[in-house]
Amino acid sequence: MTPVRAFGAGLVCAALACAAGAPERGLTIVHTNDLHARLLPDAKGRGGFAEVAATIREACGDADACLVMDGGDMVQGSPVSSLFEGVPVYEIANRLGIDVATLGNHEFDYGFGKIAQFTDAAEFPIINANMHHPDGGQLADAPSVVLTTENGIRVGVVGAVTAKLPYLVTPGLLGEWVAKPVIESVAGLVAELDRKADVVIVLGHLENDEEQALLAVPGVDFVISGHDHSGLDEPVADEDTAVLRIRAFGHEVGRLELTVDIDSDTVTAWSWESREVKDVDEPDAATLERVRAWEEKVSEHVDIDLATVGRDYRRAEVKSLFERALMEETGADFAYINPGAVRASFYAGKLRVRDVWNAMPFEDYIATGTIQGADLPEFIVEEYGLDPEREYRFATIDFVVAQWNQRGLGSIEVEHGELFRDLLVRWIGEQERLD
Repeated sequence: MTPVRAFGAGLVCAALACAAGAPERGLTIVHTNDLHARLLPDAKGRGGFAEVAATIREACGDADACLVMDGGDMVQGSPVSSLFEGVPVYEIANRLGIDVATLGNHEFDYGFGKIAQFTDAAEFPIINANMHHPDGGQLADAPSVVLTTENGIRVGVVGAVTAKLPYLVTPGLLGEWVAKPVIESVAGLVAELDRKADVVIVLGHLENDEEQALLAVPGVDFVISGHDHSGLDEPVADEDTAVLRIRAFGHEVGRLELTVDIDSDTVTAWSWESREVKDVDEPDAATLERVRAWEEKVSEHVDIDLATVGRDYRRAEVKSLFERALMEETGADFAYINPGAVRASFYAGKLRVRDVWNAMPFEDYIATGTIQGADLPEFIVEEYGLDPEREYRFATIDFVVAQWNQRGLGSIEVEHGELFRDLLVRWIGEQERLD
């Protein structure tokens, strides 16, 4: 039996009450977020697109009606995505049975122009209501959709991405597109959908404060979100609305069960659980076929042994290891990379090039320079115990420098070097063993 974490308000839906001709009808919504192109299960047997597909199918089970939604960051996190810039991930995701998805911040990692290729590849609508361009136009398929289930429930869905997007994407990749504040962008659409749908959902890739603010927007029944990889142990709910979010990398799927009165357009009962995706007995065959086809295209580049790892390294330890590599290879006095740059742990055993790509999927280049301690961001000085009066030779990645400059933390001149991932592969290979 699939392990679950469950929470709810006591779902009751007797067979007669949920019959197609009765006002109260049943609906199951299965949701994912932050899949990050993890096409294969990890070293602990968690995730994998074929395994996620099988878990979704099981979660829909014998539901009266079932919809599948994704909360963004479908791409960026594995060699297939990095080498082919995300498009194959959407082609594979078509096998998951997704009915609607929204954009996450990492959908912009290959530039805003790539999103048109994502929408072309996806056989499901990708929606967003708050990306705006001075010349008008639409970045996704639509701001919102209304999905009508086979038993007659109308579900209105509005898409949104965090307004903090500029601080999560390398400058220049957004072009002239601007992420407008979430509440002002979705409130009008929610009101419109509330008049013609039985259930209204904001499908977002959001910061926690934006999720919380949506609880107060009239007409929102549920916020199905992504972006915070830790997920929720139970919904964040008030009397009218609940926020739902599951853990990242395909380790879980969420399952929301509803009873909906279509005469009064109200949710009369609901329950929610998260289902772990781990050691799935029968991965979905069609999805597995596509995963293997794409993995064959990258295998010769990444399925190469690099070193032996003597113990498990948590992500914070991998960050320290990467900074050590950066410092040693550049001769810097200190090295810094942002915590969000590290996307995977290392586990005891053989470490392959693939594992380095999973941990550092981004096309970040080395940036080095000389700077007075006092001119560095204050949190760096404090975290690394630096002397404000001393001059340092430092090493980082170009994304960090761009964000420092964009946030007004100081204009820092640097010299750009090789792809950071190439440095890591070389350095780790030279170590032969990590203990």
